[in-house]
Amino acid sequence: MDEVKDPHKLKYKNVFGLWRGSEAPSNIGDLKQLQTLRGIQADKHLISQLECLTQLRSLAITNVDSSNNFGLCNCISKISHLPWLSVKASPGNALELSEISPPPRHLRKLILRGSLASIPEWFTLINCLTHLYLFDSKLGADKNLIHYLHQLHNLIVLALDDAFRVPHLLFNAGDLSALRTLSITNTAELRSMEITRACKSLRCILGLEHLTELNELKLKKLDVLDNSRIPKTLPCENTF
Repeated sequence: MDEVKDPHKLKYKNVFGLWRGSEAPSNIGDLKQLQTLRGIQADKHLISQLECLTQLRSLAITNVDSSNNFGLCNCISKISHLPWLSVKASPGNALELSEISPPPRHLRKLILRGSLASIPEWFTLINCLTHLYLFDSKLGADKNLIHYLHQLHNLIVLALDDAFRVPHLLFNAGDLSALRTLSITNTAELRSMEITRACKSLRCILGLEHLTELNELKLKKLDVLDNSRIPKTLPCENTF
């Protein structure tokens, strides 16, 4: 991409769509005041310049693979005030984000698209996180996704799309009392799900009508849940 004119005055740049992707401007490292950078492909040039953009408040990066994964993690660690982060793996590659250390301490919204090699330990350190979206993570039971989710005490929205490959899902520990919306889609192996008082503020469960293999749903002491979204054909035990 051509360079951006008047880089010192530019604060906002939004390149195409969130997942479409585009090459970074040739002078990306000179955009010191840049706050929004979305739809940019990860490549050697971008990674070499990204750590200069310490004022970023919103970053969406695509095409992440093994050649740029480590460098990206290093750059993200240096953008300490980043509240909005979206990362998408390139086709056939897994996201390995464990090397983000420390994670942005003000991160509130995190979107990850692509197979996760492992769940980063820093998940439990993001105290400000309110919105988490995991797409195509394909995590098996051995990755213990729920263990990490239970420690995200300020989470308001949780969206899981083909995020796990387990037959049973149990939200019954930790403190997810801030959670308002739970969306679960494209989880063909899920057979049963139980949600308890740990999610006492849960108001909406989305995607249940598409979970064709789900044959058991247990809800315990969820006083504000909108039951109208639960399919009539789904066996549901709701204990108040």
